[in-house]
Amino acid sequence: MPTTDAQDDYNQAMDHVEGRFGEPDLATAATLMAKAAAKGYAQAQYQLGVWHDHGIGVPQNDSQARHWYEQAALQGDAAAQCNLGVIHALGQGVPQDDAKAAFWYEKAALQGDPQGEYNLGYIYQYSDTVPQDLAKAHHWYSKAAAQEEPDALWRLGEMHMQGEGAPRDPQKAADYFRRAAALGQRDGQFYLGHDYLTGHLVEADKAKARFWLEKAAQQEEGRAQYHLGLLLLPAQPFRPCAFERTVAGVAPLPETAPTAALLEAIHWLKAAAAQGHVPAQNKLRQLRSMRHSANDNYPSGKGLERESE
Repeated sequence: MPTTDAQDDYNQAMDHVEGRFGEPDLATAATLMAKAAAKGYAQAQYQLGVWHDHGIGVPQNDSQARHWYEQAALQGDAAAQCNLGVIHALGQGVPQDDAKAAFWYEKAALQGDPQGEYNLGYIYQYSDTVPQDLAKAHHWYSKAAAQEEPDALWRLGEMHMQGEGAPRDPQKAADYFRRAAALGQRDGQFYLGHDYLTGHLVEADKAKARFWLEKAAQQEEGRAQYHLGLLLLPAQPFRPCAFERTVAGVAPLPETAPTAALLEAIHWLKAAAAQGHVPAQNKLRQLRSMRHSANDNYPSGKGLERESE
C-alpha cells in the first residue's frame, strides 16, 4: 500500500512541474516522482511511465516506460493499462502482440476508460492476429462514443456509412461525422465535408463542404486538401494569351494575373501532393500542361513552374 509520504512526494513533484516554487523544474520533479513510484503510488508509477515514454524530465526509455506502466496497470490504473496495451500493439521495446494489447485494453475498457474502449474496438476491427469481430468493434466504439471519444465517433460513422458491423444508415453516419468533426477530429471533418460536396449522406452544400474540408486540410488531411483544391479551382483556370495589332505588327496583351481562388486551389493541391496523394500530383501535372498550352499566360513563381524550372 502506498504511504502518505508517497502521495506527498507525488504532489511535490507535480508542484515542480507546474512551477509553483518558481520556474518549472522537471529534473527535481522526476526525482520526487521516482520516489513516489518506488513506494507503490500508482499515479506516480503511471506518470513516470509517461515521462520515460516521451522523454519528459528523464531520458526516453521504452523499457522503463513499460516497467512503470505495468506496475500501475497491475494496481488497476486504467490509463496505465491502456498505455501498456499501446506498447504491445506497436511493439515498442517488446515483440508486437495484438493479443496482449487487447488484454490490457479490455482491462481499461471494463473500467470505462474511453481510450481503452476505442483501442479495443480498433483491435477487433483491424488486427491481423486477433480474429475480426465487427459486432464487438461496434460495441466498444459505441461505449467510447458515448463519452465523446472523437476517433470512436468517426469510426462509427464509417461503419454506418458502409454498412459494415452495423446497418447502413446514412443519417446515423452523418450524425457521427458531425459529432467527431465538432470535436476537431480530422477524419470526421473530411468525411462531413466530402459528404456536403457529394450529397451522399446530407444535402449538398458547397459552403459547408468548404468549411469542413478546410478544417481537415489545416490538420494535414491529404484527401481534404485535394478535394478542397478541386472545389476552389476555377472552371477555366487559364486563358490563352490575347493579342493586339500595333504599328509594328502583333503584340501580346499584358497577361492576366491568377485569381486568389486559383492560387488557393494550387496551394492545397500542392499540400496534398507533398503527402504523396497521387490524384493531387496528377492534377498539378494537368494544370501545368494547361498553363503552357495557354501560351504561358501565367506569372512565374506562382506554384506551377515547369518541372525543370
